[in-house]
Amino acid sequence: MNTKEWLAAIGALSVSLNAAEAQQPGTEARAGVTAAVNTTTTGALAGATRTLFIGNDVFREERVATDAGGRAQLLFLDQSAITIGPNSEIVIDRFVYDENTRIGTLAVQASRGLLRFVGGNLSKDQDVVVRTPGLVLGIRGGISLISVDQNGGTQAIFMFGNQMTVTAAQGGQTQTIIRPGFGVTALPGQPPGDVTRISGAVIGNLMAQLEAPPLPGAPAGGLGLGGGPRQISPERMLDTLRDTHTNTTDLNRIAHDSAQQTLRNRIGS
Repeated sequence: MNTKEWLAAIGALSVSLNAAEAQQPGTEARAGVTAAVNTTTTGALAGATRTLFIGNDVFREERVATDAGGRAQLLFLDQSAITIGPNSEIVIDRFVYDENTRIGTLAVQASRGLLRFVGGNLSKDQDVVVRTPGLVLGIRGGISLISVDQNGGTQAIFMFGNQMTVTAAQGGQTQTIIRPGFGVTALPGQPPGDVTRISGAVIGNLMAQLEAPPLPGAPAGGLGLGGGPRQISPERMLDTLRDTHTNTTDLNRIAHDSAQQTLRNRIGS
């Protein structure tokens, strides 16, 4: 590629990127960034649907969905993280965050599939809200696994932190969970059941769904990868999750590096 072709490619890419940015909301609606994607993940906002790649911004009121093999991790500006499993769909209902005061709100709607929430600054002093078809979950300073089946039934597991409250959307019956590894299940239209200990096998299976399958010949490892379900202690799981948690500076770096790689791929090397 000669100099003239190089400059023309950069110019064309710049026009394309500027047009795409013009269709996105302003920075005040920005909630975070897509930090990891495996196969197809889409974002739908204001009638437009796009494929999400690593480094893409995500916005308030955006609907994020994965395909049958899809997994994605969203990192929010307050350092909260949501990992989404296959055939899952969430909507970022509300996100407001002041980086100076570290005050704001985060509310997510999970209509189907599996997600893992890891609390950031907002969940330290207040509940982050996750709504499912029949429940309202309040997560305070912690880590939770939430699974919504095709009929709207919900299983919510508290993995670490201060507490998780589980309230029926109709009727208002509430269960409060403070012990790691315990959870509740609610059938569609029913109040949450009793708080019970969730087996390591169940937790291992759910965690495995959130991880990309290992490459052929690669050793099994990570959270529930390979070798079938395993017993996982909340303490060990927390250590691993902390390793994947990043701060706001890292989010900006991820987005910048991804944009630079996209530029190199588009213009050729």
